[in-house]
Amino acid sequence: MIIGLALMIFGPVIGWVLTIAGFFHAATSVAQVTPGNLQDMQQSYQHTASQMIYSIIPILFGALCGAVGFFLFFYALITHFFRPKPDA
Repeated sequence: MIIGLALMIFGPVIGWVLTIAGFFHAATSVAQVTPGNLQDMQQSYQHTASQMIYSIIPILFGALCGAVGFFLFFYALITHFFRPKPDA
C-alpha cells in the first residue's frame, strides 16, 4: 500500500519537474543564437522543437507511474478490507 501511495504521489511530481527542466533547457538554446544569420536561427529552432518533444517523455513516465501507483494502492486497500476473515 505504501509503495502504491508513493508512486501515485511522486511519479507525476517527478515527471512534471523533469518536463519543466527540459523546457527551460530548450529555451536556453534559443537564447544562445546570434541574430542575423537565418540558417543558424532555423537550425536552432528545429533543434529546440525536438528538445521540447523529448522533454514531454518524462511526464508520460510520471503519468504511467502515477496510474500504476493508483491501482496498487486501491488493490491493497480493497484486499485489506474485503479479505475473508479466518475462522477462530
